[in-house]
Amino acid sequence: MVAALVVLSAAWVWPLAFLAHYLFTAHMVQHLLVMNVAALFMAVAMPACKRRPMALPVVTALQMTVFWIWHMPAIFDAAHHSVAVQGLMQVSLLAVALLFWRDILNHASSVWNRIFALLITAKLFCLLGAAFVFSRRTLYPTFGNPEAWGLTALEDQHLAGLLMVSSCALIYVAAAIALFGNWLFAIEPRQSVSHAATIAK
Repeated sequence: MVAALVVLSAAWVWPLAFLAHYLFTAHMVQHLLVMNVAALFMAVAMPACKRRPMALPVVTALQMTVFWIWHMPAIFDAAHHSVAVQGLMQVSLLAVALLFWRDILNHASSVWNRIFALLITAKLFCLLGAAFVFSRRTLYPTFGNPEAWGLTALEDQHLAGLLMVSSCALIYVAAAIALFGNWLFAIEPRQSVSHAATIAK
């Protein structure tokens, strides 16, 4: 949990919080730290849930819906110009990401459901990131002041999109590969026992 708090501090405190007000790339770094690092650390550190968790498809859809809604131009612009709305954005993204990672780590869902949830999440994150990368115009024209940092608004948006596509795909796909690897290691002893029993007969 300490690691999660350190990451949240890095995301929400100076200098990143200051830079995120001017650079879309820094804003995206905030989201990556909050949703893909801090929330994951918190999910690992929290004790196992004794009650049945929310259905994984629901949690997956909820996380992506919240993320996409916050990045609709009008809503994003409102969050940029209001400290209260910005705070609501950050907290809600952390909350849905925590729900998602807790369900991924919870064995109540089958390994294949969890792998699918990770891969579909990576795909949808990449889709939004690709929109940032390949758009020929700035999607948030009133956001920040990237020119003060040597970037045009379009370059800043492209850089944020590249960061999103590479890091989100890496994190979610890597988690899916890890789950698949654990599944392979888990079935290997069972296969060995089954083979030994067959020989004994």
